[in-house]
Amino acid sequence: MRKLWIVAQREFMERIRSRWFIVSTVLVPGLLGLILFIPLYFTSRAVPSTDMARITILDATGSGLGTQVAAKLDGGIAGDTAARVIAVAPAALAAAESSATRDVISGARKGYLALGPALWPKPDVRYAGSNATSTVDMARLQRIVHDELIATRLRSAGMDPHQVDALTALDMQMSTERLSARGRGGSGELSILVAFFVAFVLYMTIFFYGQIVLRGVMEEKQTRVAETVVSSVRPDTLLFGKILGVGGVAGAQLIISAIISAIFIANRGPILARMGVTAPVVALPHVAPVTAVLLVVYFVLGYIIYSALFAAIGSMVSSEQDAQQIQMPVAMLLIITALFIQPVTFTPEGRLGEVLSFIPFSSPIIMPLRMSLIQIPAWRVALSLGVLIVGCWVSVWVAARIYRTGLLMYGKRPSPREILRWIRASR
Repeated sequence: MRKLWIVAQREFMERIRSRWFIVSTVLVPGLLGLILFIPLYFTSRAVPSTDMARITILDATGSGLGTQVAAKLDGGIAGDTAARVIAVAPAALAAAESSATRDVISGARKGYLALGPALWPKPDVRYAGSNATSTVDMARLQRIVHDELIATRLRSAGMDPHQVDALTALDMQMSTERLSARGRGGSGELSILVAFFVAFVLYMTIFFYGQIVLRGVMEEKQTRVAETVVSSVRPDTLLFGKILGVGGVAGAQLIISAIISAIFIANRGPILARMGVTAPVVALPHVAPVTAVLLVVYFVLGYIIYSALFAAIGSMVSSEQDAQQIQMPVAMLLIITALFIQPVTFTPEGRLGEVLSFIPFSSPIIMPLRMSLIQIPAWRVALSLGVLIVGCWVSVWVAARIYRTGLLMYGKRPSPREILRWIRASR
């Protein structure tokens, strides 16, 4: 145990003294700050183009819909920059679009809006222009066309125009709130974002620090340091000490990053106020202490599984090229799990999420994601943890057998048959 502690302490101190530790520790909260503040800043300043109304409206409806849309675009249809409305017959709409396309290409107009003859059941509305990728412009145009289309339908049904304007003038935003067995849980959208963030951080941290273990083992093997170390320390002890030491670095970095991030979040109001942005009022999702502890447990077990496998890979190879090739199966287990983060986020109660929660290679990421979104029965969590612990033990057992043999082998990359022979070999 004393030698294990010495190895873990060496790995820990060697890495926290590195400049890269300081840079990466500050970089993560800095990126979080950018994610929190920069999008809000630019969103608050995102406005439709000043020349949004400089478009051609090809109206084949015969109902005056194009004139109504133009009036809402710029408050009227007079002036050089106003929308130009052209009433066309349905048969001439294609030719009119070709002419309008040439105007857009030459820069004479911003774009054109084609209103087909059908008003119901499914209106034919198309837009083409140089600002078609501007989400702000397109959202405004779509909202105006939608509102005026409804108004036109109501007028066609014989309703009073003033009454139509009063009924269609509606500005509504629906807020969502998460409810669970623990009660109210804050904003629904924010809960999804937090859960997605938790899963992404777990994925990146496990992958990143697993790679550090791999590089460390491979470097010691290339420099022949391992030959000296194993003369006084058992390979198994060296493996476990390296995993614990690097894991301690990961834990320290996450704690420091969490503290700095919490300071950012607590002071987001004054920071945004200095940027001229009003901070949105949101209720942060409630995380129970038991859930927080479980998140840490899943992270630790997931890290042990993958770092042990990466350490085994590092002991088998002697070059960077071989490491890139052999580590691919293990890396793909993490990458495939990451591909399922979004589907599970949208349907956390689905069968896909349930199955992935009981696979040791995916449960360290998927189960915390689901626990951040829904209430999971205690027996399912216990079963998932039990399977994960067994998978962790098997991975460490296999990695230890590969590690103690591969660490002192040089010159060639072992074949799958040789690796199986290492695993079956007795102590």
